[in-house]
Amino acid sequence: MWRPINLTLHVCWAMAILVLLKDYHFVDPTLYDAVAGAKEREIFSLAAQLGRLDFLNSVLAMLAIVIGLGAIIGIIEVRKGAEQKAEDVAIKAAEKIAKDALNEQLPSMVARAVYSNMNARMKLGENDTSENDLAAMMQAFSSKDDQNGAE
Repeated sequence: MWRPINLTLHVCWAMAILVLLKDYHFVDPTLYDAVAGAKEREIFSLAAQLGRLDFLNSVLAMLAIVIGLGAIIGIIEVRKGAEQKAEDVAIKAAEKIAKDALNEQLPSMVARAVYSNMNARMKLGENDTSENDLAAMMQAFSSKDDQNGAE
């Protein structure tokens, strides 16, 4: 939809530029002939005499502005990409460290818990509880948890 409009606008701009600049003399021809006849060949001297040095300065200033804006935008994009990459790497490193720590410490934690529970079970003695009593208590706790969870 926008292509025909864009193309039309570009053609209009090109025609306007051609019409406006067709007969425009950037430098007065008599001044150009006088400077050319002076036999001076240094480019800056010629540009200053013809009044083109201001144009040259303007073009260089615009070029510097474009380069400066490009540099600023480039720095912002590089910084954004670096921050995203650093975040991804940090997440992967944290996950790896957590997995390594868990794999390293979990067996000893489980072994200590089993050992302490076995010692506590041995201290109870035969008269305190039996396997059937423990199973019944665990079943009662499980059913109470299921009922509390359903509410």
